[in-house]
Amino acid sequence: MAAHYDKRLASVHKATGLVWRQLMLGNFDRAISTNLVTLSARIQSATAPVQGLPADLWPILEVLDWQNRLARDPQGVFYYSIHAASARRRSATVAIAAQESAATKALASELKNHPNLKRAEAFAWCREAGFELNGRGFQQRVWPKARLQAGLAERAQPERKRNSSH
Repeated sequence: MAAHYDKRLASVHKATGLVWRQLMLGNFDRAISTNLVTLSARIQSATAPVQGLPADLWPILEVLDWQNRLARDPQGVFYYSIHAASARRRSATVAIAAQESAATKALASELKNHPNLKRAEAFAWCREAGFELNGRGFQQRVWPKARLQAGLAERAQPERKRNSSH
């Protein structure tokens, strides 16, 4: 029974490899060479930080183990955890980062003139100035960085609680 299962698994593995090489690999290669798909990997160590790979590296890599995403270049450098991603997603991330950076700089200038500006007012000011920010990006990155660039504390001191009328 186990021998039959092993033989069947080997046949499936061979067929999938054939489909990949004959039908899909050419399209994948073109997507990488035209920068529709970007590659990243851990270089020389399975625990190294993930880095982007240049598109012209892909054709010279020898994939040693597809399942575990392991490849080697002609100089013997190993690439672990190879990952492919849509370049559109990466460019959207870059666009968001650029938007946040510009908003931070503009808001820092505004905070220098109006250091008592509240966070909600600052968020509204950024929106009115044409910056397309989401609430989390503003609160976690733009607001604290802008305050620091304006020479203020990253977080404002909380206002004193008002006495209750009760």
